[in-house]
Amino acid sequence: MDIPGLTIIGESINDSIPSTHTLFQENDIDGIVELARFQAEGDAVYIDVNIGVGSPGFMAELVKKIQQNISVPLSIDTPDPEIASAGLEAYDIERAGNRKPILNSISEARLEMFTFYQKQPFIPILLITEGKNEFGEVTMNRAPEQNYATAKSLVNIATRTY
Repeated sequence: MDIPGLTIIGESINDSIPSTHTLFQENDIDGIVELARFQAEGDAVYIDVNIGVGSPGFMAELVKKIQQNISVPLSIDTPDPEIASAGLEAYDIERAGNRKPILNSISEARLEMFTFYQKQPFIPILLITEGKNEFGEVTMNRAPEQNYATAKSLVNIATRTY
């Protein structure tokens, strides 16, 4: 089914999915690459890569292995700035047809992730609306007004960054 303006992101490479978690535990890179290939053949426009609590080195290795096998651009999906940076640095834009990766999970608590744009231009999505209180501590927004204010702030920062 084609929906104009809708971008399909394959979400199967995610450590929170039990079968994928098993692939991660067994270090089954070939199995993970096969998941990427399956999603690309299923018309995913982007392939999400979420390694959970894995290491930056593992993210970099996985990005490289996936890109050796498919040309669909990737979505680097992690709240961990070190893992995000490693994934973006490993990303080969030419292998993805000169299409930028997506960087998923930026929040006010992780504004430094916007600086990664200098290393590898990306498309930011899922600007998480957790905020910081007056002491600089990360807090979950509880009211729609808080979500709106945080989202607006993140969009303003993203707009200035790009």
